[in-house]
Amino acid sequence: MDLASYADLVVELVNTQDPSEDSLRDLDTLRELLTIRPHLLGRVTARDLGLMRELRSDLRAIFTAAVVATRSTRPTCSTRCSSSTPSIRSCPITTPCAGMCI
Repeated sequence: MDLASYADLVVELVNTQDPSEDSLRDLDTLRELLTIRPHLLGRVTARDLGLMRELRSDLRAIFTAAVVATRSTRPTCSTRCSSSTPSIRSCPITTPCAGMCI
């Protein structure tokens, strides 16, 4: 099982909802998201789109909670490399957040 591939998909899914635009707006955009993972593509339905949106919402809540926790425990990192929109990216600071900013 390639967990890194699923982790990448989670990050992509969470980042499909920008405050100004929802890029997971229809079945075509869901197919586009899944296109590099043919084993997940199959027949995509409106129900799948709704479930992916729910999953995205749940995952965003988890990442947002992590941002809050990071800000309270690691003020240097959160002050210097966090943004108002939660996303996972490489951190330019190697300490104290050990290279990962949320």
